[in-house]
Formats: sequence, C-alpha cells, structure tokens
Amino acid sequence: MNKQELRHRVRMADNEVMDAFRKIMAARQKKRTPTKKEKDQAWKALKERESILKLLDG
Repeated sequence: MNKQELRHRVRMADNEVMDAFRKIMAARQKKRTPTKKEKDQAWKALKERESILKLLDG
C-alpha cells in the first residue's frame, strides 16, 4: 500500500472519529449518557486511525 492510499485512509478515519465524537457530544447535550453502541463506534474508529498512522510512520 502506498503513502497516498494511507493518507486517504487516515482522512477517512479522521472523519469517522469526528462523527462519533459529535454523536457522543450530542448525547451529552441532551443530558443522556452515550449508548454502548456509540462508545464502541468511537473506540473502533480511534483504534483504526491509530493503526493506520502506525503503518504510515513505519
């Protein structure tokens, strides 16, 4: 996989992380706790982003 593809995947992962973060913040604004599904989605997106960044740096 070349660096250009990895950078594209990082951008997509960034968008997923931001989307998950927005959902969690919206839940908190409504004074309810984020659901397990929302939390798991955020963690998965973060872990995926970290793994892509490791590939890009390595």
